[in-house]
Amino acid sequence: MATGSWTQTRGRASSSLSPRRFHGRLGYESVGLVAENLRLHCPPAYPVLVRAGKTAPNIDGFCVRRDRKFVITIDYGLQVDCVINCLLHEWAHALGWNYRLDKAADDFAAGLWDANEFDEVAHGPEFGIAYATCWRVFVRWVVPVLEAA
Repeated sequence: MATGSWTQTRGRASSSLSPRRFHGRLGYESVGLVAENLRLHCPPAYPVLVRAGKTAPNIDGFCVRRDRKFVITIDYGLQVDCVINCLLHEWAHALGWNYRLDKAADDFAAGLWDANEFDEVAHGPEFGIAYATCWRVFVRWVVPVLEAA
């Protein structure tokens, strides 16, 4: 059973399509809207459980694969716009997961790789494509609903 994890560190850029744009108008139901659309329009290989929890300092969230499911944990102390940003990032890890990443996670857990080496593999080209896919879902299906609210 291979497992692994990626983390989203605090500190984020802003853009005109960023959830930050809707700050003050977002409720936590918006997170459910994002998760619903990600499940529908870009489902990963295995089901995804999204939960709130305590994360390490300076870590917004992380994604792990447990057997035949992904678990995304997002720090419960974040504001809604940050939760959405983190969900998009962590969903991209689940969407882009592959054997190479399982092996890297196992090697990292065994102490064969340092955090920088692991982070480089975790945020490689596959992740970039998956992240772009998640943002396209957000822009195409979620932003219009948020703008109409």
